[in-house]
Formats: sequence, structure tokens, C-alpha cells
Amino acid sequence: MKEKKRGMLFKFSIVFAVFTVVTLVCNGLWTYIDQKGIYEEKYRDNARHLSGLLESLVLSDPADFKTYQDYIIAHGDEIDIPIDFNNYLKAKNDFYKAFAEEYPTESYSGEKFDSMTEELKKLYIIYRHEYFLLTFEKARETFNVPYTYYIVPSDEEGYVYYVIDAERTAREENSKYMVLADCCNDSEEVMPVFYKSWNLGKNIDEYDRFDNEYGLTNSYYTILEIDGKKQGMLCVDTDVTQMYTDISRNTAIQMVKNGLVTVAVMAGMLLFINKRYIKKLVALQENIKDYSDKKDPGIVNKIEQGIRGYDEIATLSKQTAEMILELENYMNSLLRATKELSSTKELAHKDALTGVGNKVRYDTEMLRLDHYITENKGEFGLIMIDLNFLKLINDTYGHDVGNLAIRKVCSELCNIFPTEKVFRIGGDEFVVIIEGELYPKAENLVEDFKEAMKNAYISTGEGQEKVSVAVGLAMYDKNTDKNTESVFKRADKYMYENKKKMKAVRT
Repeated sequence: MKEKKRGMLFKFSIVFAVFTVVTLVCNGLWTYIDQKGIYEEKYRDNARHLSGLLESLVLSDPADFKTYQDYIIAHGDEIDIPIDFNNYLKAKNDFYKAFAEEYPTESYSGEKFDSMTEELKKLYIIYRHEYFLLTFEKARETFNVPYTYYIVPSDEEGYVYYVIDAERTAREENSKYMVLADCCNDSEEVMPVFYKSWNLGKNIDEYDRFDNEYGLTNSYYTILEIDGKKQGMLCVDTDVTQMYTDISRNTAIQMVKNGLVTVAVMAGMLLFINKRYIKKLVALQENIKDYSDKKDPGIVNKIEQGIRGYDEIATLSKQTAEMILELENYMNSLLRATKELSSTKELAHKDALTGVGNKVRYDTEMLRLDHYITENKGEFGLIMIDLNFLKLINDTYGHDVGNLAIRKVCSELCNIFPTEKVFRIGGDEFVVIIEGELYPKAENLVEDFKEAMKNAYISTGEGQEKVSVAVGLAMYDKNTDKNTESVFKRADKYMYENKKKMKAVRT
């Protein structure tokens, strides 16, 4: 009798195993296909979001970017930029210093570019290229993508200019300068989607796939337009290998979960094998259901208390208890990771020195206000604040005291205006957005701030130093302002006039 009983158990075990494997494989294939669609959409949306962010950054001043693009394509081989630079501020300072020497009574604007000397033009293009290149590289790191770049089709068929190339390439072996606006032979056979999108004049939901030094990647393209005319293509590559790794991992998790359900279903078949297993299977099934309803990991204790002997059901109970504990640990880890990610994203929009919004956050707010303008909802103003004599303070007392001056200005601003409306957009420059309840009180608030700054001092270690600022306020006028950039320029102009009255103009 015992041999017959073992024989039937063996046969039922074979049926159970075969049915379970077939079910998990079919479910796994279905889950894989479903996860593939979800992750392809996720990676595509991530690429589109990054493209939109890069587009908003390079088009913060469309005319300036057009000037930069045309000049670097025409004169890229005449411009020397070190391949190992890591900060654009020196190039920026070099240009403005040279400009001030050439035009001591004027401030730079895009209209001045054509009349400048070639040397000044090159200094300006170096500054802009370093800024754009670092922006693209930072975006690549932040969004964890292998490659971001901006290319412009050449008049010569099958050739494109790599205007902003996040892969720094030396002009030649052992050269310390990088190639600029490299013209490469990338034909339609190599990049069919690129040329299709460019020829159609619109973004399409397709991608080119490459297998190169970056691994297997998908390239998504966004047409960059200025005044309704195509200028070039913003390109974002996504890591296909990482995408399929994510798909496989999530498919495996789903297969484990589905495996538990399958085991629960198969328990019904095993009820016919021997009545001595019924209570154990029913208890295990009830405990699993209780956990599904309440998500209480304490159910593991009940499962472990119900384990008797060393048969298959006892082993299954132990594995279920371990899976619940592992799942609970996984969910806790996932929650911690989510909180850390949220904290990291928040820090990415804050100025490290002052804690107020940084340039990235400010640019996002400008896009929001530009959207309001297009819907005729604009009612806002911008206050431009510039700390006077920061360079003199730094040179005289050191950068630590200079940082004290910056924080002092920020502190006084936050005493008058809501912190979330204050942004540090440069070393000594702040902008305050006036809207909502602040809108009708703008001029009074500016006067309150100026009054507060009359008593603003910092300790230099040798005594007290007066901190002063120049302020310019401009309110949006729907009859003259087409975008936030126009309002910003007027605020900057008024600030500069205020600075001249205070005799604080930098030379």
C-alpha cells in the first residue's frame, strides 16, 4: 500500500510541477511583453522630458543661440577650447572683461555681436559653448542616459554637424583642444528616423538604434525651431541594455508573485491526495489571503506556528514565510529609496549656498509664466537684484566673507518676500517673482527691501562691512511683452540704471 501511495504522490507531483512550469512560463512571457511596452514608453517619455528641458535651456534666448550656432559651424576650426575644461565661468569672465575694455560704457546684448571684433566674438562663443556643453553633460548625468547631443544637418547630403557633442573629442592625437562643430558622414541609411523626422519637419514616435561604444542604445530626436524655422536636432540616447535588465527584473518579480498564486490554486488539487494535508493547505491559504488583505508581516508568525513535520506542505509554508519577509524588506527598501530620490530631486533645484531656488528652478518658473502669457493669464512682475562690489569684497576679505554678503542679501530678501519666490541665478544676482498676493504690493515691497538693506552689514573679521545692492522692478505688460525674457530684460535694465546711480557699476 505504501508503494502505491508514493507512486500516486509522485505522479501528482509530476503533474503539479509540469502545470506550474507551463503556467509560469506562459505568464512570464505575457508579463515580459507587458513590461516591455511599459518600459519602452517610460524610457521614451524620459528622453522626451530631457529633450524638452534641454530645449528650454538653449532657447532661453533664441536669437543668441542662433548666433552661437551659425558662428561655431562657420568658424569652429578657428576656436580653441581645452578638452579638459570643467567650468564655464572663467570663459564668461574673460569675455565680459574684454567687452568692458572694448566698450566701457555699454553692456553686452545680442545686437552688439555682429559689430564686435573677431577676437571678442570668439571669446563670447567659447563662453556659450562651454556653458551649453556642460549643461548637456550635467543633464546626461542627472537623467542617467549614455549620450546627449545637438546636431545640425549640413547642406551636403548625408553629413551633419555635431554642434554640441557631449562626447569630447580631441582635434588630433595628443591635442589639448577639442573638435568643434565636427562635420560627420551620417547618412540616411545609418539614421533613417533622424532624416525622416527632419524631412517631415515634426517629431515622430520612433527611434534609431545603435550598437557602439555606448552599448545598445535608442536615439530619440526633437526638432529645435527658432521663429518657426528648423535649426537642428536635440538627440537623447537611452540605454537599451539597462531597459531590458529592468524589464527582466520586474518580470521575475511578477513571476514569483504569480507563482504564489499558482501554488495556492494547485493546493486545491492536492486536497484529493490525502486528507491529512487539508488543514495545512487551508491554513496556509487563509494566512496568505490575510496578508494580501492586511499586508501585516506579523502573519509570518502564524504561518511558522502552523508548520508541522517535514513534508512538502511544511517546506512550502517555510518558503512562503521567507517570501513575505523578503517582500516586506523589499517594500521598505523601495520606500526609503523613493524618499531619498525625492530629497535628491529637491536639492537639485536649490542653490547650495543660500537654500533658495537655483537657475534650473528659475528657468522652470519662467516656462510656467510663459505658458500663462500664451493663455493671456499673465499678471506678474520680476525684481532683479545685484550685489554691489562682490568681487571687491572677495578680493579684499576672501570668498568666505563674499559668501556672507550673498547670504545676507538672500536673508533680507526672504524676510520681505516668500522664500519660494526668491531665486539665485548667478554669483551675485537674484530674481524675485511677483505674483498673486504680492502683485499689488510690488513697489512697496521693493521699498521695504531697500530700507532693510540700509542697515545690512556683515563681519569681515576686521570690522563691519556695508552690504549694498542695485534693484530693478519690471511688471508684465501684455501690450508690449511677448514673453518673460522681455520682462527680465527691463528689470535688468532698471537694475543697471539703479546701479549707475549708486556708482556701483563694475569696470
